[in-house]
Amino acid sequence: MGFVAAFCELGEFLGRPVRIYSSGMRLRLAYSLVIACEPEILITDEVLSVGDESFQRKCSHHILQHLNGGGTMVLATHNLYQAERLCDAAIWLDDGRVRAQGPCLEVTKAYKASLEEADSIHGTGMIQGIARARASVLQIEGAVGEEESVEVQFGAPLRITVDFAQPTRLEIRRPNGTLVVSVAIPGHGTFEISRPHLLPGRYTVRSLGFGQRVLDEVGVKCVGQRRELGMVYLEHRWV
Repeated sequence: MGFVAAFCELGEFLGRPVRIYSSGMRLRLAYSLVIACEPEILITDEVLSVGDESFQRKCSHHILQHLNGGGTMVLATHNLYQAERLCDAAIWLDDGRVRAQGPCLEVTKAYKASLEEADSIHGTGMIQGIARARASVLQIEGAVGEEESVEVQFGAPLRITVDFAQPTRLEIRRPNGTLVVSVAIPGHGTFEISRPHLLPGRYTVRSLGFGQRVLDEVGVKCVGQRRELGMVYLEHRWV
């Protein structure tokens, strides 16, 4: 029980009736009990969304250890980011029917394309509704795609060129609003991210003027096959 108590982090609640636990506390305890048995096949459903950030990191670390040690995991999730980092193969279920199956990155790509198509039909795309001051230019060099949504390859330098009539702040954020980097720049110039690299995923590059007004915004999709969790890859070596 020592391992279970340390991993689930329920403290004094561990000795109390489970009926008073919240759903998150129950999942913490259940996950801790399961991994204490060191199963060869781990079946989990959205466990990485349980608890605070510290507990989620602990779960992610354990799962990576399990996979790197030759273990198998079956993950049921709506989080494409987690699926792409942790899974080799995927099945996309829609109303109980298989829409796609195969290599994980191919399945998630098909699912994302379906969402983007639905957004375009209903007019809810990420870039729509931005009030731009188009005496401005925000360009991402070496990217592939349309003006408002581009694709870059993991490991390639990310060069962002701006040309505005006023000083601006450049931001890169994840779709959920998490800030990756923010830098103040003059009205024109080029900002290059060579190291660290953005990990595969979706980002928004935007320029902000006075009063945090959005001057321009571009959706960026970084592609590549990586297992790291997070937003950036720090080049490193073991010594």
